[in-house]
Amino acid sequence: MVWILHYISCQDVCDRSLPVPGQVEILDLNDKVSDITQKIASLKFEVMSMMEDSYVTFNVLHQETIQLDGRVKELSSEMNQILTRVETQTKQGLQNSTGELERLSTSLQEATITMQLVRWLVDIDTVIKAAKQAQMQDCYFEAAKMLKSIGSLLEQCSDAELEIFDALTSEKALLEEHFLYDMMEIWHSCLKWEEVDPEKGLKKVILTVDKENTMKMEQMMQALNYFKHLDFYLRKFGNKVLKYLLEPLITQKSTVEIHEGNNLAIIKVESYASSPKPHYTVIFANIGDVFNFLYSHLNVVIEENVTLLNKLGEMISEEFCAFLIKNCLCDTIPSHSNDLEAYEVVAKATEDFQARLTEIGFISCSNQSILEYARNVNILFANKTCQLLLGRAREIMKKNLHDMMEIGPIIPSVELVKEESVDTKHFDILKPEIKLSNNTFQFPKCQISKSAHELLMLVCEVLDEAVRSTDFCAIRLFCTARNIFELYSAVIPTHHKKFLETIPQQVGLATLGEDPNITPSIERAVQQCLRQLELLQTVWKDVLPAIVYCKTVGCLLNALVEELIIRVTTVEDVPATTAVHLVTVFSIVIDRAPQVFQEPSEVHQFVRRWQKFRELVLILGASLRDIDDRWADGKGPLAHEFTPDEVKQLIRALFQNTERRSAILARIK
Repeated sequence: MVWILHYISCQDVCDRSLPVPGQVEILDLNDKVSDITQKIASLKFEVMSMMEDSYVTFNVLHQETIQLDGRVKELSSEMNQILTRVETQTKQGLQNSTGELERLSTSLQEATITMQLVRWLVDIDTVIKAAKQAQMQDCYFEAAKMLKSIGSLLEQCSDAELEIFDALTSEKALLEEHFLYDMMEIWHSCLKWEEVDPEKGLKKVILTVDKENTMKMEQMMQALNYFKHLDFYLRKFGNKVLKYLLEPLITQKSTVEIHEGNNLAIIKVESYASSPKPHYTVIFANIGDVFNFLYSHLNVVIEENVTLLNKLGEMISEEFCAFLIKNCLCDTIPSHSNDLEAYEVVAKATEDFQARLTEIGFISCSNQSILEYARNVNILFANKTCQLLLGRAREIMKKNLHDMMEIGPIIPSVELVKEESVDTKHFDILKPEIKLSNNTFQFPKCQISKSAHELLMLVCEVLDEAVRSTDFCAIRLFCTARNIFELYSAVIPTHHKKFLETIPQQVGLATLGEDPNITPSIERAVQQCLRQLELLQTVWKDVLPAIVYCKTVGCLLNALVEELIIRVTTVEDVPATTAVHLVTVFSIVIDRAPQVFQEPSEVHQFVRRWQKFRELVLILGASLRDIDDRWADGKGPLAHEFTPDEVKQLIRALFQNTERRSAILARIK
């Protein structure tokens, strides 16, 4: 590297003219300024050479920095004395000497700037060497502060436009990189994780702490924190504490072992996969052991009033509390009002657990999530109870619908009747004049699925629990009872969809076709429909209440006969042979269909189009005279069931065009 040194030249101030008052002082100052300027230039050359050897060519130093620092201080003191003398002469305002003083001031200012640059360079070199020395003495925090101060010094001389500036900047970056790498190595040597799977289903995690180097570890963490790198390493460490130590203790059967030696402290956690959750007291005890270990061996001071557990808590305490609540405290909430009093023991244990974690600094005083959860037992009890009840209801709804039971009117016992008669004898005046049947408001005799009965008993249990609960719980439980019925209407059609879709229906109607002249198909379709109705009779007769059964079967049979009527009345031509066959087929319906009711005569009550269907059968087998007689000028039974247009359509389809047919068609109005 070619160094271009800028020496400060001084003009010759040795004026040999006859002295005037103050002239001797000025001449002496001139000599002093010239001398110190040369010394500063020489010192600058030596400092620049030393810096180049140290940070550019990396040659062995020929002069210790401490000697240069002494010379800098000596020249600085001499500079201050000369500046004081110049300022004194300037204030006196000597005649004919003002120009000389201004020239001296300018020279001194230039020398001061050069001196300041030399001081910066010496300070930088001094701090670099001091930082390295501090690191060698395990004073990592002091070394970190010195490395940071190098940046400030470099910023101060960044405008000097020196080639050595780039070399010093690179040196500073390299020193920081090596320093942080050394801190990382110390971290891994002081905190060692080991994960072992000795056998299937068993997991063992071991954390080893180097007790002998506690002070070294504290210095290392302070240095990393000063460089704002601690959070990165502590976050990784905290995630391992959470994943390998704390979470297994909450969700699995686990054991904690702690071993103390002269130089090492070891904590070992063994957990068994697929094992049931431990009791909350075991969980609290095991987690307490883990935090006691961390507090005893890792709770070093990071910065003023901040320890490692404080920093660790800032990173994982919220996640830990949420996991503990979800996987441990949630299970301690009672699901029955009789267990609420016993929960006080759980609440006290939870409070002590929170207090311990707060005491060691892992949980801040503002984080009350664990306590708030434990203290809101009434709300949590209501939520858990309602959730469990809805879950039970859903499982009941999924049960087989074919599993039936018979129910009917409930006959009160004799004792109950007597008791009621005694209790109500004073209220005879309030009795209505119209007496109601004993079966009023009674559920009719029928069969229901056992799951429906079980669901009803569950709702009764919910309402009984609501009566014994607080106002808040009672409201929640009442809403849950209502939600069970809403859930029923949503789950049953979905979960039992396939079963419900395969219940016998009138699917045969679609096979009738458009033309009643495909007669064999009509007979098969009608026979199938009748078989479906008879099957429904077998399945539903003792299951549904009598009135419900009759209405349901009547609706289906009515749909059948309406379809048959429409199919025949809309056909333009019905041959005589087809009409005879239709009469035969429809007569089968008239004979068999009423048998699906409890009483055959009920067919007239529950099948709205039954009489119209019978009239259709009569028309298909009747003559023109018979039809004319049953019409009876619009007053006969045929006129009560069919419109004039429908009767005319049937006549045109059944009979050929003759004068007699025309006459009858003219009379039907």
